[in-house]
Amino acid sequence: MPKRHSREEDRISSLPDEILHHIFNFLLAASTVKTSFLSRRWRHVWSSSPNLHFDEYYFPFSYNEEFMIFVERVLLFSDATNLNCVSITTRGGCDMFRVLSWIYTIMKRNVRDLTIYHQQKELLKLPLKIFHLQSLKRLSVTSCIKDDPLPDSSYRNLEVLQLLVET
Repeated sequence: MPKRHSREEDRISSLPDEILHHIFNFLLAASTVKTSFLSRRWRHVWSSSPNLHFDEYYFPFSYNEEFMIFVERVLLFSDATNLNCVSITTRGGCDMFRVLSWIYTIMKRNVRDLTIYHQQKELLKLPLKIFHLQSLKRLSVTSCIKDDPLPDSSYRNLEVLQLLVET
């Protein structure tokens, strides 16, 4: 019988960051951040991930303040200057001002794909700047207000635009 080492080899930690980031793409941000406790190698890998997925559903209803603080901290400590994909799902307890501040922060990070699934009574008023982002290729938003009609040229960078708009 072959001799086994008491400590198994950690093959996942030896993977390049790009592969770990690809794996993180399948996880919610809360789970991605938790990987920082696995080892020293993993401590900061999450912060350079270009994909962030937030969902208020996984925070108990009475903890929506914790969800908002969590999103703000992840955006603050994320050092990815170019975000590939960001998704945010709100379910009724988020302050609109804070949601808009997240959108502005994400816009500054050259996001390519932004999905906002907004399930709240108060409609989300999208900033018009979002339609002029050079980096943005895909935008999907539910329950939003778009006040001013934009000329078709405003959407020239977008390859996919999905808006559930209330006027």
